Amino acid sequence: MRILIALPTSRHIEVETSASLIGMHKVGEIGVYMPVGYSVDVSRNLIVDHAISNNYDYIFWADTDMIVPKDALIKMLSSGKDIISGVYSYKLLTGTNAVAKIKKNGIYKDIPLKKIRETNKIMEVDGIGFGCVLTKTSVFNALRKPYFKFTEVCGEDIYFCIKAQEKGYKVYLDTSIKCGHIGSVNYNI
Repeated sequence: MRILIALPTSRHIEVETSASLIGMHKVGEIGVYMPVGYSVDVSRNLIVDHAISNNYDYIFWADTDMIVPKDALIKMLSSGKDIISGVYSYKLLTGTNAVAKIKKNGIYKDIPLKKIRETNKIMEVDGIGFGCVLTKTSVFNALRKPYFKFTEVCGEDIYFCIKAQEKGYKVYLDTSIKCGHIGSVNYNI
């Protein structure tokens, strides 16, 4: 099993992010790819091309301001899901919503942290941020480029989720994987 740790960035990686990725429990053959100096959507598309051309089975996406739990990769792999995310909050002092969404009446709504903070389950969702996500590389073979794209109505991560769901893939959130999100303060769950 070959896993690519993918870090889309336009500038730098936080020290705490590096430490959490180094300390993460790993399995299989691990590679790391971090294109620098591109917009996030372009960087994500470059990462997918790299993963496909180098025959990686999975892409473990980590934003450069995330603190990833040690067992995140193991839990995500053991889920058997094609697309699965850990939980983290937006960088807001209120910290009331997860970067995960449920679609209601055609509109994406943030999932309140209070609904998932104390749970440890895998739940199907409609959209996720890509701060801590595992995708099977084979998912991208079913999609057309660009895989990620900013639009007037959504970010590159939701764009991907919509495209994947149109091809029959489901998107999951593992509420037992609680990540930190580094800002001027650490936005822990």
